[in-house]
Amino acid sequence: MLNKKGFTLIELIIVIGLFSIALVLFFGTWQNIMGYWNKLSAQIELQQNLRIGLEAIDNDLRQAKYVEALEENCLVIRDLRNNLIKYELGSDPYSEEHPYSIEGGTLYRTENSQAKQPIANFIQELTITDKRQDGNITYLNIKIGGSLPDGKSLFIETGVELKWSSY
Repeated sequence: MLNKKGFTLIELIIVIGLFSIALVLFFGTWQNIMGYWNKLSAQIELQQNLRIGLEAIDNDLRQAKYVEALEENCLVIRDLRNNLIKYELGSDPYSEEHPYSIEGGTLYRTENSQAKQPIANFIQELTITDKRQDGNITYLNIKIGGSLPDGKSLFIETGVELKWSSY
């Protein structure tokens, strides 16, 4: 009678083959999960940056006493403390006259001619449109957008009714 301890070579090859198949299936699933996770993380990060930028601009506009000027690439408002806030996105980014600017996908704010402070990243578009009543601007719509790494664009927007319009 022979000693029956251990594995035969065929049993060992079958186990290694099954283990290899399971490992390949697991690795493929893992890659899909990680790809989805990275895409979702990029979208969440862009949404957070868009919200931060939108809230910063929204807060300034809510404090507006009145609108000084609204042109294609420029909005000038005067806040309740009588400070001028100028959104000038189409002009020279090195000019010291505007506190908000978009440079290289980053929204910056300059206050009292100090250094520029980054507010939000991945910003590619900022649009401010108005609604008028009796020739006065009473409502501003703010739309801010950016692009995901896969090329899809994402936009969020809000509206601000200017306080002075109710006086």
